[in-house]
This record gives sequence, structure tokens and C-alpha cells, in this order.
Amino acid sequence: MKRGTLILEDGSEFDDFVFEAKTNTADKVGVPDEKAVDGFGLHRWVELNKIYASALIVSAYMEQYSHWNAVESLSS
Repeated sequence: MKRGTLILEDGSEFDDFVFEAKTNTADKVGVPDEKAVDGFGLHRWVELNKIYASALIVSAYMEQYSHWNAVESLSS
């Protein structure tokens, strides 16, 4: 693994290990209120039918995973 820096919009910086980070990315990931619906019963403010994440932040990463149903590591 290599080192990298996560820089948040407020200027906070977090240095740690990264994997598969081949490019810089900027994104806003969030989910609108599911109770906000329009007159047709459709969710307001939703542009897509699911979230497409461009990054994943984990609090602890272990290459030697132990979940009974795992078939490969996150970095694989």
C-alpha cells in the first residue's frame, strides 16, 4: 500500500494508507430525505436510483480478513 492524503472541503487533511487511488476525485455523496415526496409519490431531489460512490473511507483495514463469507480482500 502507499500513502495518500484525504482533503475535505473544510480544509481538514488526513494522511494514511490508500489503495487503488489512481486519480484525484471530488464528489458530494449524500442521500436526500426519503420522506420528501412530490405530488406523484416520487422522492424529491433524487437524480439517480442509487448512490454511485467514487470513494470509500474505512476506519480499519486488514488484508487478512476473517469474515466467514469473504472471498477476497477489499483492495483485491
